[in-house]
Amino acid sequence: MAAAIGVRADYTSGELRRFARRFGDADQVRRLLAVALILDGGSRSEAAKMAGVTLLIVRDWVLRLNAGGPDGLATRKAPGRASIRNDAQRARLAEIVETGPIPAANGVVRWRLCDLAQWIDSYNEERPHSAIGNIPPIRLANSAGATSPPDLGKAENSRPERSKVGWQCRKSETLPLNVNNQRSTSRPVSRHNKRRR
Repeated sequence: MAAAIGVRADYTSGELRRFARRFGDADQVRRLLAVALILDGGSRSEAAKMAGVTLLIVRDWVLRLNAGGPDGLATRKAPGRASIRNDAQRARLAEIVETGPIPAANGVVRWRLCDLAQWIDSYNEERPHSAIGNIPPIRLANSAGATSPPDLGKAENSRPERSKVGWQCRKSETLPLNVNNQRSTSRPVSRHNKRRR
């Protein structure tokens, strides 16, 4: 069995308990009291039992205390997954959601996730943008490594292979068009919601 990782010697158990009284984070207090028990001569198994965790977690707490002191035992927020969109794209998407769809232009009366995913694809892959020479952003991105400007007359109708969109509309979700070539606002009645007569 490997030797236990030593707790840094510049803090005593009394100091850790005083820190625990000052902090408002209950999880940080629990971690500090567990390490204070170890400094008092208790075993790591006792500290783990007192804190309600495993020995490996107590080991991680000791490493965090050694690296950052009592503040190193604070509850940290997980970083989460990095955003796929940049700030400008998120701002544009928020603007589109806030203004709502235009039924004549967008073909829907309210946004659904699959409609927004289709709008993002159209905005980035099909629509020309005046700020970048009236070409779609995907063509500019594909030519970023090229030394010469993109050939605008070449392959106007060809598109690169699309990646799968997580929220694609199923045919059963699309709304039928009414007489004015606009999407109907009434939803189809499912067999479970039919009224009994």
